Amino acid sequence: MEKGKHIKGILFDKDGTLLDFEETWRPVWNMTEEQLGIILQISEKEMREIRERLGILEDGFTSDSIYVAGTLLDYAQIISRVSQKELSTVLEVLNAVYKDFVESKRLHIVPIGNPKEIMTYLKQKGYKLGIVTADNLLNTEYFVKETGLESLIDFIASDDGYYQMKPHPHMLEAFCMQMGLERHEVAVVGDTLKDMKFGKHNQMGQSIYVTSSYPNAEAMKLADHVIKHVGDLIDLF
Repeated sequence: MEKGKHIKGILFDKDGTLLDFEETWRPVWNMTEEQLGIILQISEKEMREIRERLGILEDGFTSDSIYVAGTLLDYAQIISRVSQKELSTVLEVLNAVYKDFVESKRLHIVPIGNPKEIMTYLKQKGYKLGIVTADNLLNTEYFVKETGLESLIDFIASDDGYYQMKPHPHMLEAFCMQMGLERHEVAVVGDTLKDMKFGKHNQMGQSIYVTSSYPNAEAMKLADHVIKHVGDLIDLF
């Protein structure tokens, strides 16, 4: 496929694509486990099963990890099923932990490479830029601010109760409508199978797979391009 042909907009996944998932979110999960044990009395045996179902390893995450690609609701549903605790109560605990990390500024953002540099380059080339993520809006805006991307990002779609999650086309449709683009004029850049399905199933112009996180063989097969990290986009655009 010809590099950058007909592309006018680029949608980025966030976790694992623009930021280091392990370094950024492992401390949050550790605190989540602690609070689940204290508040909901979830046992260590149950916690081991929860980690396994979420794809959380002692060192890193599985290539199809729900913790990496899922939403807080996805986490809560698994925790609720394993522990037999009320879903609403589990979700309340999760929301409280994540909100506290952001508001207390204990969430330490560890970017992959230099997102601001590549975004600046792409912006100067005239591309419309967006972030589409399963994370919530509070965390996403915190990331954008901490990495200095406020003036570079044209669009954010997150798990805020409005958008349907990838690979559903809702986020893409909103981006196209706001930016005046067609689906084939938009590329997606991401590190999960969901990101590649998001691109391929919705007739996007290019699907670019980033292997900086936890490589997935099926995702690589769907991708038009495979790169090591977002800095390599300079060679594609």
